[in-house]
Amino acid sequence: MKIGRFLLYVSVSVLMPLMFQGCAEPEEMIVVGDVVVDTDMAQLCKGETLQLTATVYPEDVAGKVDVEWFSSDESVATVSPDGLVTAIASGRAFVTAGAGNEFATVIVDVRVADSLAITEEYVTLEVGEDISLTLETVPATGVEGIVWSSSDESVATVTQDGAVSSVGKGIAVVRVSVDGLSDSCEVYVVGEPEVGDFYYSDGTYSGELFSKKDAIGVVFWVGDPTADDPTLRRDFPGCTHGLVVSLIEEASTWQSNYRSFNSTVGEWVSENAPEYMSPTTGVELEDNLNKIVGYNNTQAIKAFNSDYDNIGYKVDMVKRLQFFLGNKEFAAPEGTSGWYVPSAKELTLMIVGDMEGNINGLYTNDMPVRDILNESFSQLILADQFSPELYWCSSEYDAQNAFCVGFYNGLVAYNTKGAMNCMLRYVLAF
Repeated sequence: MKIGRFLLYVSVSVLMPLMFQGCAEPEEMIVVGDVVVDTDMAQLCKGETLQLTATVYPEDVAGKVDVEWFSSDESVATVSPDGLVTAIASGRAFVTAGAGNEFATVIVDVRVADSLAITEEYVTLEVGEDISLTLETVPATGVEGIVWSSSDESVATVTQDGAVSSVGKGIAVVRVSVDGLSDSCEVYVVGEPEVGDFYYSDGTYSGELFSKKDAIGVVFWVGDPTADDPTLRRDFPGCTHGLVVSLIEEASTWQSNYRSFNSTVGEWVSENAPEYMSPTTGVELEDNLNKIVGYNNTQAIKAFNSDYDNIGYKVDMVKRLQFFLGNKEFAAPEGTSGWYVPSAKELTLMIVGDMEGNINGLYTNDMPVRDILNESFSQLILADQFSPELYWCSSEYDAQNAFCVGFYNGLVAYNTKGAMNCMLRYVLAF
């Protein structure tokens, strides 16, 4: 009996735990439906960080599974176990969050800079002159791999720290780039002025048209215009480089009421404004007809026009000049003479250039300077080419006549002051 009771006890002792173990609940199976990251694309600069957040669905399993993070290229971007992305170097990496059998990927593009810009839109240099361009980047420091280049090293060269050296006349585009970003600066290199050069509102000039500058005229003569004109030499002693002709022209009379005045402007100037030479001239080689004196003549005629007693006899073309001077689009740069009416000699310089002998009676079919100027005018939207007409000048002949020059044959002659068939151009000295 004792033995039987013992066996029964052992059997029950062994079987009871097994019975209870067989009745225990099975482990819960967790199924992830989706993983979503708060962005699908990110752009970072080298050294920047970005915290990513992954959400697991359905929500009732979110806290029961771990999200794992990894990067496809840790040389570009790394990611911490909690989703903090760090940009390492330029390139693209795919950062992935995974939970269960579901994954979400973020494209991470890393650049060495967010932006870069050259402060100067353009610079103007003389041959042999240097300048260092100013580069602004975001971030301001630590940007590596910047490359500088010049489109034409015969015009300007650039070092890898942005130092530009001018070599020859012309235009070069200096470009800076890094990691897909770029900016540029036009470098205008000028030398000595030449006939046909474009003249700009900032007082510079060039043989090739600079698109980012405003042309106000064209150089038609190179030399020292103060040599003949003491008034210009007194008022603007630095204007010794040459002469510029305006882009536009207009029709005008010289002095519409000349008959009533019945005298020369030059006589009035000699008596009332002796600080100026008389605009009246003879036709001999030594006379002012053969000299660059348009500035003096214009100032003398301005004095005549400003006298109240001459209110009914004003010289029309100088009155028109005042309207032109009010046009800010063609404002003369500081340091120049300002616009004035050219003398007869200055008009012939626009046609044939410098010539030996007397311009009186000039007649020619060969007009090389006029053709050069017309070619330059043709490149400008606002410019008028020379008309095949007579052009007035500031040189007076007598009480009834003033000089004019034909731009179809170079003829220097005189015309009645009230003639309406003559055109008018203005010039400045620089």
